[in-house]
Amino acid sequence: MISEDTFPTADELAMAKKAYFDWERSEAESLSDFVCRRRTVDLSYLVGDAMDACLTKTEKTAVKKYYYGGKKIFDIAEELNVSTQSVRKTLGRALGKIGERLKYVVEYQYDLKNIPFLPLAVREAVMLDAIRRSSPLLFGEKIKKLRESENISVSALCASMDISETDLSALENGDRAPTAKEIIAFSSYFDVSADHLLKGGICAFGKSPM
Repeated sequence: MISEDTFPTADELAMAKKAYFDWERSEAESLSDFVCRRRTVDLSYLVGDAMDACLTKTEKTAVKKYYYGGKKIFDIAEELNVSTQSVRKTLGRALGKIGERLKYVVEYQYDLKNIPFLPLAVREAVMLDAIRRSSPLLFGEKIKKLRESENISVSALCASMDISETDLSALENGDRAPTAKEIIAFSSYFDVSADHLLKGGICAFGKSPM
């Protein structure tokens, strides 16, 4: 007789949960759309290591302020006491270095010899990494952050969650509070704890926000 304490195991439950939500998401996006989205998301996880490995202190500061801090080039120039042209050149040089560091990963992902869109792929990856590392937010902002960091469109999330775009917008903008059912649904969909969505708790992606 199979004991309730040993069946199903924690690993089996985790695998079943992942398979279920993979299937559920597939109802809202095609396989090719899913693969393209995941490529950018996966690449973003390598951005931090690439920055630490190849950027100078000045380059890293400029990238952090512009992409992670959301500051305008003019404001960054004033803070660093340099010209706006200098900031643009620094950002361009930094993205070029990150691209050089990650280009073989992109080549592998897209199975291409020539990658004219490498700069675009790097910029998207940097922006997703910045979203993922942002500070703790309120429920609606956290939902938006999770959606954007996973590169999921509004329409795709609404289709999977069986929620209207109007309702999702109201939640993300803080115009209404989530119901208990919605909290559980979003928690399951993004594989994070309800505690994290409501007041911080365990952070998604296995790392604490910066």
